[in-house]
Amino acid sequence: MPRSAVATNLMPLPNAVQLQLMADLSWWSDTLRAKNRSGATIESYRLTLATFDRFLSAHGYPRATAQITRQMVQAFIMDQLGKHSAGTANTRYAHLGAFFLFSVAEEIIEKTPVRGMEAPSMPIDPTPILTLDTMRRLLDSCSDKSFADRRDTAIIRLLIDTGRRRAELMGLRGRRGPCPSGERNRGVGVPRQHATTWRVGGPRTP
Repeated sequence: MPRSAVATNLMPLPNAVQLQLMADLSWWSDTLRAKNRSGATIESYRLTLATFDRFLSAHGYPRATAQITRQMVQAFIMDQLGKHSAGTANTRYAHLGAFFLFSVAEEIIEKTPVRGMEAPSMPIDPTPILTLDTMRRLLDSCSDKSFADRRDTAIIRLLIDTGRRRAELMGLRGRRGPCPSGERNRGVGVPRQHATTWRVGGPRTP
């Protein structure tokens, strides 16, 4: 169905009702906070709903939750695919699905408008892997005995050997022995042949 037909076939709504989507978003955000969802997760949901609301407004669609149709959601996802990656469109589709499930549970709507829809497909786009020659040249660039070079070598080798993410690496703390009682811990093994790089800058952790 063309976008214009979707808007034309629906009765115009008073402005107070048109703003219901954002009011429901505020309600949903409070519900997520009560479930102890992270602030980043809630903000991501809010960004999707705010983007969807702007899309509805720009195209003359009703902005009341109960007036949203499958065709509107499809038009929005098509718009996102044209502007962003398939991953972003997929995430926003998932966020809308979660919001509509909340709306059904709270009896704002009787059924979700995304029922029967499929999420945008995610093309496989593997991250390029560093070649052995590239890794050798990277290690050669910090092969001196200075603190900075030995530190950088330790970081590079740890990333190569363990596959840790950047944030996980930044949160590492040196410790020998078992984790103190009550403290969560996820250990990272260091290959014996590289262990000396961890002793730079001070004595070993007792």
